[in-house]
Amino acid sequence: MFCPQFVYAQFILEGAPHSINCPVTTQQEIFRRLSPPFEELFDSAEEYVLEVLFTAWSEMIISDLSAFGKVTVQTHKSPLSGLGCFFLFSRCATLTKRFSIYKQPVSKKVTRQSVFK
Repeated sequence: MFCPQFVYAQFILEGAPHSINCPVTTQQEIFRRLSPPFEELFDSAEEYVLEVLFTAWSEMIISDLSAFGKVTVQTHKSPLSGLGCFFLFSRCATLTKRFSIYKQPVSKKVTRQSVFK
């Protein structure tokens, strides 16, 4: 059930627990039209909130774009360059040769000597 007095007390009134900090003129306008309530009662408060959100969002976008323009590209030398890279690749080659037996097709007759060549 829609209870406009509760919404006014929680969100519109200055010092309310979840006050949206709308201008005093908006607060007074809503209070005068509180009884009897109608559908467009909180439209002015809604417009105020949307304006505040749009302003904050626009400022955030501008701030992000300016921060993005300040990003610099840094070069980083890989620790795998030079001798370390050679050692890694030579180690991979050794392991590949050692386990190449698993890549060979399995023959019909497998003997112990053919496995441990």
